Amino acid sequence: MPIIAVENSVPYDESRVWALQDAYFDRRGLDAWSEGDIPFGATSNAIIARQHVAYLARMLPPDAHVVVLEIGSGNGAFAKYFLTALGGRGARGLGKRLTYVMTDVWAQNLKRIIEEPLFAHYVNNGMLVAATYDVREPDRIVGLDGKALDLRPTVVIANYLACVTPTKVLHKSPLGWLERNACLSYESAEPIDADGAWKKLCEEAGRKDGGQRLETSWRACDPVDVLGPALGQAVIDVLAGIAEGTVAVPFKFLTLIEQLVVKWGAHALITDFGRPDVEEMRGPGAHDPVMYGGCMSHALDFPLFDHWGHHTKIDVLRTFDPLRMVHVVALRPMIDDQEPFVKAFRAVYGNRDMEALFDLLASAREAYEAKDWTRAARLASQGLKYDPLAVELYHRFGTALTSAGYPTYAVHSLRKGRRIQGPDGPFDFDLALGRAYMEAGDFPRAQRAYSASLRREPSAVGLIDQARLYHRMGRRADMQKAIDRAEATAPGDAYVAAWTAFLEDTKSP
Repeated sequence: MPIIAVENSVPYDESRVWALQDAYFDRRGLDAWSEGDIPFGATSNAIIARQHVAYLARMLPPDAHVVVLEIGSGNGAFAKYFLTALGGRGARGLGKRLTYVMTDVWAQNLKRIIEEPLFAHYVNNGMLVAATYDVREPDRIVGLDGKALDLRPTVVIANYLACVTPTKVLHKSPLGWLERNACLSYESAEPIDADGAWKKLCEEAGRKDGGQRLETSWRACDPVDVLGPALGQAVIDVLAGIAEGTVAVPFKFLTLIEQLVVKWGAHALITDFGRPDVEEMRGPGAHDPVMYGGCMSHALDFPLFDHWGHHTKIDVLRTFDPLRMVHVVALRPMIDDQEPFVKAFRAVYGNRDMEALFDLLASAREAYEAKDWTRAARLASQGLKYDPLAVELYHRFGTALTSAGYPTYAVHSLRKGRRIQGPDGPFDFDLALGRAYMEAGDFPRAQRAYSASLRREPSAVGLIDQARLYHRMGRRADMQKAIDRAEATAPGDAYVAAWTAFLEDTKSP
């Protein structure tokens, strides 16, 4: 098939592939998170939120007003966890003097997020502000009313953001320094010009069967010319002891953080995936991105932060443990007194509680899939001690309890999970509640729960569950209607067919 180039070979960070990433997020909206495209639980969870709150409570002056600027808030998950953590013991009253500014590029996402009851509460009391902000336009923060905000942030938080911002990839080879170039093209089954190819690429952004092709190459460069004195020298320094290695540089993100830390004196907390040791940067690797939907994620090379901090007069502390899922970097303006900074960081981020949570999550999923209901419920309940806002755990805990024969105990967990998730989340708590109420013999509540589930999505599973309820209630005509709707919704489905056969077999002679 013909391949149509939509750009000449350009430095990787200047490629139109980044505009495709924007097109993907613009098209998908919050569904990019709710439908599982974008991983966020490892960087936006209750444990990291509590750690950040405890760290800031130790590091910030006890009486000053605090402005927290979260960049790239995505689906708002971290903001929810952080605001909730302010009510915990480790907060030391921080919540009484704090304004949280939740920002993202897409205003339509933020408008939907702040309609949720929890966020609406914080907006109404003035504690939460939502605004649009793009790391590519660092001097422009705009409220949802369209007016520019005049902010002086005390703290900057960025979770899973640096790795998805425009990135330069530099390679140190025996022949000298090289920069990665890219050329975006479209593979088309029909004749089409470059403008038409670009339009098709935007329409298909994030689709696995799309025609996107990205060819890469290398060109000779000088890191200082490409990145400027401080960041360019940091790149040279980080690979100084390696004959050949590759480094990904999220330069726009780092430039923004430098401005906020040095100009405003802000603390910064960065949580992301990546490589904590310089030895992992050794060799000829191309540093290709990992694709999540239409989002490009580049593993961060955390040793770069150490050298960049030295050249920009920024204090840097970070986690090094290779067994961690994600790493935390704490930044502040460089000062002589290091002891409080080091003590606070080690005290707060020195454990692997988050890894324990995700191990429990994985084990709970395995037990759930194996239908080992009691073990699945036990693991989910342990996970909820780490993360009391984890809607997945509430759903698994409740459904496992119902299947294990404890439907009355399941109801509390499912109702709490439904309240935390809100109306637009991925888990059908009403369907699970319908089953719990039915097994507990509370048929009126089961009927209301099933009706709510079917209003959300008229699925064959929900309709057959409703038919099962009607069977127990002795309402055969309603059972027939529910099964007929299930057949129309999922023609040929084996589960539906089994219940249709059951209905036929139980007809009165």
